Amino acid sequence: MYLQEGLHRNRRIIWTVLRERPKIDQEFLTTLREHFREVRPKETSDHSGRLFFVHKNLSDSSHVFVRQDIVKRTLQQPYHGPFKVLARKPKLFQLQIGLQKKWISVDRLKPAHILSDPTTESRPSRSSPVSSTTTRSGRRVRFRLPISSCRLEGESCGFRERASTSTRIEVK
Repeated sequence: MYLQEGLHRNRRIIWTVLRERPKIDQEFLTTLREHFREVRPKETSDHSGRLFFVHKNLSDSSHVFVRQDIVKRTLQQPYHGPFKVLARKPKLFQLQIGLQKKWISVDRLKPAHILSDPTTESRPSRSSPVSSTTTRSGRRVRFRLPISSCRLEGESCGFRERASTSTRIEVK
Protein backbone atom coordinates (compact mmCIF):
# COMPACT_ATOMS: atom_id res chain seq x y z
CA MET A 1 0.00 0.00 0.00
CA TYR A 2 2.69 2.46 1.01
CA LEU A 3 4.84 1.48 -1.98
CA GLN A 4 2.11 2.28 -4.48
CA GLU A 5 1.48 5.67 -2.89
CA GLY A 6 5.22 6.51 -3.07
CA LEU A 7 5.43 5.61 -6.76
CA HIS A 8 2.31 7.61 -7.52
CA ARG A 9 3.78 10.69 -5.82
CA ASN A 10 7.04 10.35 -7.80
CA ARG A 11 5.07 10.20 -11.08
CA ARG A 12 3.23 13.37 -10.20
CA ILE A 13 6.51 15.20 -9.45
CA ILE A 14 8.10 14.12 -12.74
CA TRP A 15 5.06 15.17 -14.80
CA THR A 16 4.91 18.58 -13.14
CA VAL A 17 8.61 19.18 -13.87
CA LEU A 18 8.20 18.13 -17.50
CA ARG A 19 5.15 20.37 -18.01
CA GLU A 20 6.87 23.39 -16.45
CA ARG A 21 10.15 23.23 -18.41
CA PRO A 22 10.79 26.29 -20.57
CA LYS A 23 10.13 26.19 -24.29
CA ILE A 24 13.32 26.09 -26.38
CA ASP A 25 13.53 28.43 -29.32
CA GLN A 26 13.57 26.39 -32.55
CA GLU A 27 15.60 29.03 -34.37
CA PHE A 28 18.33 28.80 -31.73
CA LEU A 29 18.42 25.01 -32.10
CA THR A 30 18.82 25.15 -35.88
CA THR A 31 21.71 27.66 -35.69
CA LEU A 32 23.39 25.56 -33.00
CA ARG A 33 23.12 22.43 -35.14
CA GLU A 34 24.55 24.25 -38.19
CA HIS A 35 27.42 25.58 -36.13
CA PHE A 36 28.38 22.10 -34.89
CA ARG A 37 28.19 20.69 -38.43
CA GLU A 38 30.85 23.20 -39.50
CA VAL A 39 33.20 22.37 -36.63
CA ARG A 40 36.15 20.23 -37.80
CA PRO A 41 38.56 18.30 -35.58
CA LYS A 42 41.89 19.95 -34.88
CA GLU A 43 45.16 18.38 -36.04
CA THR A 44 46.69 16.29 -33.26
CA SER A 45 50.36 16.31 -32.37
CA ASP A 46 52.50 13.24 -32.95
CA HIS A 47 53.61 11.99 -29.56
CA SER A 48 55.09 8.73 -30.81
CA GLY A 49 57.94 10.24 -32.84
CA ARG A 50 60.57 10.01 -30.10
CA LEU A 51 64.09 10.38 -31.38
CA PHE A 52 66.69 8.02 -29.96
CA PHE A 53 70.43 8.41 -29.93
CA VAL A 54 72.06 5.67 -31.97
CA HIS A 55 75.80 5.39 -31.41
CA LYS A 56 77.91 5.63 -34.57
CA ASN A 57 80.04 2.58 -33.57
CA LEU A 58 76.96 0.38 -33.12
CA SER A 59 77.09 -0.93 -36.69
CA ASP A 60 80.71 -2.11 -36.27
CA SER A 61 80.63 -3.51 -32.73
CA SER A 62 80.83 -7.25 -32.11
CA HIS A 63 79.21 -7.03 -28.66
CA VAL A 64 76.48 -4.73 -27.31
CA PHE A 65 74.76 -3.84 -24.05
CA VAL A 66 70.94 -4.02 -23.87
CA ARG A 67 68.96 -1.38 -21.94
CA GLN A 68 66.30 -2.66 -19.53
CA ASP A 69 62.91 -1.05 -20.10
CA ILE A 70 61.69 -1.37 -16.53
CA VAL A 71 61.33 0.88 -13.53
CA LYS A 72 64.68 0.58 -11.80
CA ARG A 73 65.42 0.47 -8.10
CA THR A 74 68.19 2.48 -6.53
CA LEU A 75 71.65 1.57 -7.90
CA GLN A 76 70.22 -0.95 -10.36
CA GLN A 77 72.17 -1.21 -13.60
CA PRO A 78 70.38 0.26 -16.63
CA TYR A 79 72.09 -2.11 -19.11
CA HIS A 80 72.62 -5.89 -19.31
CA GLY A 81 75.42 -7.53 -21.21
CA PRO A 82 77.65 -7.55 -23.13
CA PHE A 83 75.98 -9.85 -25.65
CA LYS A 84 77.39 -11.10 -28.95
CA VAL A 85 75.87 -9.73 -32.17
CA LEU A 86 74.87 -12.50 -34.60
CA ALA A 87 73.04 -10.58 -37.36
CA ARG A 88 72.08 -7.00 -38.21
CA LYS A 89 69.11 -5.34 -39.90
CA PRO A 90 68.59 -1.57 -40.24
CA LYS A 91 66.53 -1.35 -37.02
CA LEU A 92 67.09 -4.76 -35.39
CA PHE A 93 70.06 -6.75 -34.11
CA GLN A 94 70.04 -10.48 -33.44
CA LEU A 95 71.87 -11.20 -30.17
CA GLN A 96 73.03 -14.34 -28.41
CA ILE A 97 71.50 -13.95 -24.93
CA GLY A 98 72.32 -17.03 -22.92
CA LEU A 99 71.25 -19.98 -25.05
CA GLN A 100 68.61 -17.98 -26.95
CA LYS A 101 68.84 -15.86 -30.08
CA LYS A 102 66.71 -12.70 -29.79
CA TRP A 103 65.98 -9.78 -32.12
CA ILE A 104 66.26 -6.47 -30.25
CA SER A 105 65.59 -2.93 -31.46
CA VAL A 106 68.53 -0.60 -32.10
CA ASP A 107 66.94 1.95 -29.75
CA ARG A 108 67.81 -0.23 -26.73
CA LEU A 109 71.42 -1.03 -27.70
CA LYS A 110 74.75 0.49 -26.74
CA PRO A 111 78.09 -0.70 -28.17
CA ALA A 112 80.41 -2.63 -25.86
CA HIS A 113 84.13 -2.04 -26.28
CA ILE A 114 85.87 -5.32 -25.44
CA LEU A 115 89.62 -5.91 -25.51
CA SER A 116 90.63 -8.36 -28.21
CA ASP A 117 93.24 -10.20 -26.11
CA PRO A 118 92.56 -10.45 -22.40
CA THR A 119 95.63 -9.61 -20.35
CA THR A 120 96.58 -11.87 -17.49
CA GLU A 121 97.59 -10.21 -14.31
CA SER A 122 100.97 -11.50 -13.20
CA ARG A 123 102.88 -10.68 -10.08
CA PRO A 124 106.46 -9.51 -10.45
CA SER A 125 108.98 -12.20 -9.57
CA ARG A 126 111.53 -11.68 -6.84
CA SER A 127 114.63 -12.85 -8.66
CA SER A 128 116.76 -10.02 -7.31
CA PRO A 129 116.90 -9.17 -3.62
CA VAL A 130 115.11 -6.08 -2.48
CA SER A 131 117.55 -3.20 -2.46
CA SER A 132 117.55 -1.26 0.72
CA THR A 133 117.17 2.47 0.51
CA THR A 134 118.77 4.92 2.89
CA THR A 135 117.67 8.31 4.06
CA ARG A 136 119.87 11.43 4.02
CA SER A 137 120.85 10.77 7.60
CA GLY A 138 122.04 7.27 6.68
CA ARG A 139 119.23 5.21 8.17
CA ARG A 140 118.13 2.18 6.28
CA VAL A 141 114.45 2.12 5.18
CA ARG A 142 112.56 -1.10 4.58
CA PHE A 143 109.10 -1.07 3.07
CA ARG A 144 106.73 -3.71 4.34
CA LEU A 145 104.79 -5.84 1.91
CA PRO A 146 101.24 -6.85 2.70
CA ILE A 147 101.20 -10.13 4.58
CA SER A 148 98.79 -11.71 2.11
CA SER A 149 101.18 -11.19 -0.82
CA CYS A 150 104.06 -12.81 1.11
CA ARG A 151 101.99 -15.85 1.95
CA LEU A 152 100.73 -16.26 -1.62
CA GLU A 153 104.20 -16.28 -3.12
CA GLY A 154 105.59 -18.59 -0.45
CA GLU A 155 108.48 -16.26 0.29
CA SER A 156 109.55 -14.58 3.43
CA CYS A 157 108.64 -10.93 3.66
CA GLY A 158 112.23 -9.95 4.32
CA PHE A 159 111.83 -9.31 8.02
CA ARG A 160 113.02 -11.32 10.93
CA GLU A 161 110.41 -12.21 13.43
CA ARG A 162 111.30 -10.35 16.56
CA ALA A 163 110.60 -11.85 19.90
CA SER A 164 108.51 -9.48 21.88
CA THR A 165 110.55 -8.20 24.77
CA SER A 166 108.94 -6.28 27.48
CA THR A 167 110.78 -3.65 29.42
CA ARG A 168 109.91 -3.05 33.02
CA ILE A 169 110.08 0.39 34.42
CA GLU A 170 110.14 0.61 38.14
CA VAL A 171 108.80 3.69 39.79
CA LYS A 172 110.36 4.65 43.12
